Amino acid sequence: MSNVSHSKKHNKINSLLIPLAIIIIIVPLIVYEYNFTPSIANEAWFPDANTASDFFLFYKSIIVIGIGFLLMAILLYKQFASKQKPFTNFQLWQIPLAVYAIFVLVSSFTSSYSDVAWNGTYEQFETALVLIAYCILLFYSYYIVKKEDDIQAILRFLLIGIALITFIGLLQVLGLDPIATTVGKYLISANKSKEAIDAMQFTFEKNRVYMTLLNPNYVGVYASMLFPITMGLVILSKDNRKRIFSGILTILLAVAVFGSQSKTGLITLAGTSVLVIISLRKKIFTNKKIAIVIAGAFVVLIAGFFTINAMQNNAYLNSIKNALSVKNQTHTLESIQTKHDYVEIKYNGKTVLLRCELDEEGKIDFSVTDEEGNNIKANYDQTTMTFTLEDESFNSLSVKPVYLSEDGIFGCEVIIDNNTWYFKSKTETEGYSYMNKYGRFDQIKDQDSSLLTNYGQLFTGRGYLWSRTIPLLKDYILVGEGPSTFVYVFPQNDYVGKYNNGFDSQIVTKPHNLYLQMAVETGVISSIAFIVLCLMFIIQSIMTYRKSALDNLIEQTGVLICVAVIGYMVSGLINDSNVGVAPIFWILLGVGFACNRIIKETRERKKKLESL
Repeated sequence: MSNVSHSKKHNKINSLLIPLAIIIIIVPLIVYEYNFTPSIANEAWFPDANTASDFFLFYKSIIVIGIGFLLMAILLYKQFASKQKPFTNFQLWQIPLAVYAIFVLVSSFTSSYSDVAWNGTYEQFETALVLIAYCILLFYSYYIVKKEDDIQAILRFLLIGIALITFIGLLQVLGLDPIATTVGKYLISANKSKEAIDAMQFTFEKNRVYMTLLNPNYVGVYASMLFPITMGLVILSKDNRKRIFSGILTILLAVAVFGSQSKTGLITLAGTSVLVIISLRKKIFTNKKIAIVIAGAFVVLIAGFFTINAMQNNAYLNSIKNALSVKNQTHTLESIQTKHDYVEIKYNGKTVLLRCELDEEGKIDFSVTDEEGNNIKANYDQTTMTFTLEDESFNSLSVKPVYLSEDGIFGCEVIIDNNTWYFKSKTETEGYSYMNKYGRFDQIKDQDSSLLTNYGQLFTGRGYLWSRTIPLLKDYILVGEGPSTFVYVFPQNDYVGKYNNGFDSQIVTKPHNLYLQMAVETGVISSIAFIVLCLMFIIQSIMTYRKSALDNLIEQTGVLICVAVIGYMVSGLINDSNVGVAPIFWILLGVGFACNRIIKETRERKKKLESL
């Protein structure tokens, strides 16, 4: 006998769920150009640009904030005008949620980059209001979902949203990216002129899936979260049409991950599949048809993986091998530092102090010494006007005096291992400085590094990002620098580290780790609070469903959301938060808590009836 009564007919969708439908279905699909003047352009390590464009984040964030305000208004109205008051029924999990929200606000108000924390910046629009909106989405979902019909509606929203976005992904994997077509570019461009549309270029190669989520990595995050739900519905649904539809979406999610080349997505899909099978083992192994369907689906998915990998010239398998290869890496170029009187270069275990200036008569004054001030002999080639050092340890290093601009800025061109570095010479008012690829002068300093210092290529370069991010945490134990400010805090002038680890052509805007991102932006305590919140849900769900027969939709949904939350948390180890995906997670978390509440209340009522 079921613990929860089933509706015999489909009722109309609760109108209070419509805002959640917009978040789940519409927000991930929003792509439109937003032009802005980036304040970040004032930084020496960023291009000197007057305007920047965003297509995938800004307008998503605006809708999320708008929905957040709407939901808060509804909750406040309910609090003061309804018998069921949302803010009076205290739950223990609301403590870490409140702690997280408080530190988001405190970090934003106290930030050195407060404008960025509230308004966003280059490739970062998860602002303070967006993060607060996430908290509201969780609380609202928990409060508003009260019966099976509400959960049924949420599942419909999810399936519709998955269907729409994975269809785009399918077209992309087939090389038919609708966004990259002339019509697609016209629709997403703010400037409708033919010249602007023709000039629009896309970063990712043909057959690569990014859907409408900015980057292929977020395809993996999206699928990691929703794959368990569609897979579970294939197993649990008694309606053959729904089972077939869910099965198609499960395959499309997997195809999207294959096409995105997201290693994290692939690993998490495999892991959550196992968790779904374990969670639903009683349903699977008592029904031979379901077991056969699952086995057949895995065969199809494996075949699909190798087919798509072949279409992408073995790119996926190669990237997995590279990402998982753990090597203790050493680099011949160990460090460069620009000092007031010289440029310090550590190369092949030795250190040289380089000076290249113009004397009062306009003649080149060039010298190289070791750390003790002893001269190192250099040869000068008049044909190439290049200095080379006699010490064989520096046979891949050469120096050429040059003018760095038409304004007569003098400096030198240093070639190390066939890579060129430009340095501006000391003047009466300034010391040596490095001219980066943007033609801007900056200082190169040694940066703190920890744990993964020599494993920079681990997980496709994430080892380097984490090794430079972890030392920052000591400054943000209580309060972070503010939402969207990671790009400012990360040592962008670690030019040697970025060069050695393949990031020399990039502005690092995120750590590719959800928990490190939170720790830096909103404080270590906020990151811990978020983890505690998620663990409380997972533990609560395990305690709720460990002996459950999973005979009704509420129990089934609760279990599947638990696996989805685990999938999202695991993917968060390798990826960060994104405004196209994160809102759905926070809604699912709220719905998951609601499922647990409904089951608990139903069981308590049943016990009372049985005791009569």
